[in-house]
Amino acid sequence: MSKGRIALVLAGAVVLTLAAGFVSVRVFPLKGRASGLETVILEKEVAAASPNVTPAPPNVYTVGNGVSAPVPIYKPEPPYTPEAKAAKIQGSVAVQALIGADGNVTNVTVINHFDKGLTQNAVDTIKTWKFKPAVKDGKPVACKVRIEVSFKLF
Repeated sequence: MSKGRIALVLAGAVVLTLAAGFVSVRVFPLKGRASGLETVILEKEVAAASPNVTPAPPNVYTVGNGVSAPVPIYKPEPPYTPEAKAAKIQGSVAVQALIGADGNVTNVTVINHFDKGLTQNAVDTIKTWKFKPAVKDGKPVACKVRIEVSFKLF
C-alpha cells in the first residue's frame, strides 16, 4: 500500500471515530446535563439582570470579598410538565434565592419566567435543594445567589 493511501485510510478512520463519538454524546447525554444545571453568580450581576429583585439584608452576604459560594449537596432535577414535553419546549428559568447558614433554600424570587408550568416546577424543586452553606471567616453564613435551571429535551 502506498503512503498516500495509508494516510487517506487513517484520516477516514479518525473522521469516523470523531463522528461516532459526537453521535454517542448527543444520543446518550450525561445525566447531570439532562434537564438542569445551576449557576451561582454575584449579587451585582443579579441586580443588573433584574432591577426589581430586592437587595440582601445586612446579615445576608453575597459571594466574594471573603465569602465562599454555597455548594449544592442535594439537587434533584425539576420535572417536565406533560404540556411542555408535548410542545417540545426548552429553555431556562432563573431565580434568586437565599441559602441559609443551615444550607436550606428560602426566599426564592423568579427572575425570568418560562412557559407551561416549568417555572413553578423549577421553584418547587429548588426549595428542596440542600447546600453546604457559604462560609465567611470560617463560619457558615446566609448568602443570596442566582440559580439557573435549564430544561432540555434530548
